Amino acid sequence: MTRGLALILVFVTACGLNSRGPWVDDDGRQLHGNEVIEYDGFASCDQERVVFLFFFGDTYARDDLGRLGPLVSEVDGDPLTFAVGSILPDSASATGITHAGREIFIADDRADHLYIRLPSGQVERWPRAEVSCIEQ
Repeated sequence: MTRGLALILVFVTACGLNSRGPWVDDDGRQLHGNEVIEYDGFASCDQERVVFLFFFGDTYARDDLGRLGPLVSEVDGDPLTFAVGSILPDSASATGITHAGREIFIADDRADHLYIRLPSGQVERWPRAEVSCIEQ
């Protein structure tokens, strides 16, 4: 019971810190925290420079400094990393979910990565990061 309450508090706290949203769908509907939410990592966990994106049940991270340590695919055990490039994968599909000129794309490797196209045209590849931390 205590652990469940702690996890709920972490999620509610993260929702309260959603200064990076709201994300909206292609109809302009604001998405709720149980759908899509972007939030900063917690300083008490040395994650203050990490940005997390909860996307319909999966969590991804923008961790360009590697603060989360090695991330590994649950599918094939390969390492997962954040990267910035200029091209989306061939299998990428637009979700229509946007915020501040950014758009989320999913591809065949959604189990491992999520893609965000920036207004500049660059593409960020966010790795899956099911990392937990209790803010103290």
